Amino acid sequence: MKFSLWVMLALVGLGVVGGALSGLLGIGSGIIMVPVLSAIWAKNPDAQKLAQGTALAVMVPMAIAGSLSYHFGGQQDNLRLSLLLGLWAIIVGGLALSLPMRFQGLLGVTDTLDLVNWNYVVLLALGAVIGSMYLGAPLAAYLPSAVLKKIFGFFIIIVGLRMVGFWAWLGSFFMARPAA
Repeated sequence: MKFSLWVMLALVGLGVVGGALSGLLGIGSGIIMVPVLSAIWAKNPDAQKLAQGTALAVMVPMAIAGSLSYHFGGQQDNLRLSLLLGLWAIIVGGLALSLPMRFQGLLGVTDTLDLVNWNYVVLLALGAVIGSMYLGAPLAAYLPSAVLKKIFGFFIIIVGLRMVGFWAWLGSFFMARPAA
């Protein structure tokens, strides 16, 4: 896929949504990113693996940013501190992702890193760090625990129904049936 401004903005936006849900509910952003990325790469025979590997790489800097945001109570009113936290998350995340690549040859691993689209990781991670730090974690700090439990439960039910194919099964009732 060619990287136009709109594609780049869409990837950052997808990262923001994934990061916000991750920061809010403590879930992995892969629940949001993997289906979208696998649909984008549908023509690739390894689309699902590529989507999963890319989403996993995005989670490293996003999880660091979300954790730091939780540590500081989700309060991002100090712009200097929040920019420092975001930069720290991206640097540490980048190091955490690059170190295994440096030593893969020593371990005899040669092709697993081909299942990560690093160009997408950069844009998705940028959005995910922003979403986690500025939307998800502050909102989680603001909401009562009882409300968070209900949102989390509802989200897990929706994801579970999607995973077992409920929506496809339900949609089959609305498909036109041939006349007998």
